[in-house]
Amino acid sequence: MIAPKRFNPTRKAWLPILHTHRGGRRYTAVFSNTARAHQLGTTHDWVVIYRDDPGGDGQWTVITSKLGRLRGRRIVRGYEEECRAYYKSTTESDAQPRLPFGGDAEAGKAGGASQSRRWATR
Repeated sequence: MIAPKRFNPTRKAWLPILHTHRGGRRYTAVFSNTARAHQLGTTHDWVVIYRDDPGGDGQWTVITSKLGRLRGRRIVRGYEEECRAYYKSTTESDAQPRLPFGGDAEAGKAGGASQSRRWATR
């Protein structure tokens, strides 16, 4: 837990940070601490994921969609079409989103890496 400098008048440590490594890549995940996340009450829903490795870096925001056909589903902002196609191709019971940074929603799930490989190259 850290005490973010922004939007934290009490300087309380409330923001959990996850650091992990997977397949030679380093990832950091934190809840979004932006003005918009605070305005919408999504500071414990929106997750910002950072990747940093010798091949480059990246940043993605994962949210719960509030609109349209993806309403109530976890999606990666900027990859709405891919998320829509993924959810369309799965059933409710086996829907585990493959994330666009080389991982899957549950790190131990079989098959996650092969399906997410096409997203990892974007």
